[in-house]
Amino acid sequence: MHRLMREGGTVSGARLSVDPRDAEKLYSLLKRTPSVSAVSVKAVALASFWKSYGETIWISTMMLVGFASVIAFGIVYNGARIALSERGHELASLRILGYTRAEIARILLGEQGILTVLAIPLGFGLGYGLAFLTSRALARDLIRLPLVRFFEDAAERSDGDVVVVLLPQYQPRHWWERFLFNENGRRIERALLGRSDVLVAEVPYRRDL
Repeated sequence: MHRLMREGGTVSGARLSVDPRDAEKLYSLLKRTPSVSAVSVKAVALASFWKSYGETIWISTMMLVGFASVIAFGIVYNGARIALSERGHELASLRILGYTRAEIARILLGEQGILTVLAIPLGFGLGYGLAFLTSRALARDLIRLPLVRFFEDAAERSDGDVVVVLLPQYQPRHWWERFLFNENGRRIERALLGRSDVLVAEVPYRRDL
């Protein structure tokens, strides 16, 4: 192609391992070189990606948490008003019998607190199940590569060799974060489980914020 277009010796790209002490000088020299069209630094690109990705996730998460908090407060407040209207005579009788306002408030609000505590795990389970079903419904070859089939084809063409699949597994800092990460890795591992010609290895990592 170069000979047909008479471009001469053209290099489309080069990967360099640079000493950090000389990185600034090299980058400055490459940017001033007319024959170099662009310079990309892996660390800077990753930092920019995580910054934009993190900000997007943070904003969407805060919006969802805000809406959920407003809805939860409205439900609890409505439940407390209904309980107060239904038990108004009973609470008035307790007041006559000598119960203080604080004791009556603990009885009324304690019931709402118990219901809220019992409803939180159920809500977590329903939310996780809904997210799981949504992700499975949207998982199509149009939006992601058929990785499992690719690994199976590679194993069939390996002529008896074992294909090693390395799955990066993010190590969360809190136990509740395990529900948010590594779901695709677990799916790939379950899909390839039982194949003698494919070896799945997990590579744990943790990104320091």
